[in-house]
Amino acid sequence: VVCVAEQDGHAAVELLHELGEVAWPIGSIETASGGERVVLR
Repeated sequence: VVCVAEQDGHAAVELLHELGEVAWPIGSIETASGGERVVLR
């Protein structure tokens, strides 16, 4: 399963851990607007 966190990837990982899921940040993607998306697996 791969999901993309729009904002804080660490917060997304913590949330998934609280839900009993295991997620690891595997990279990040720069968006056209200059923001950053963190890819989680």
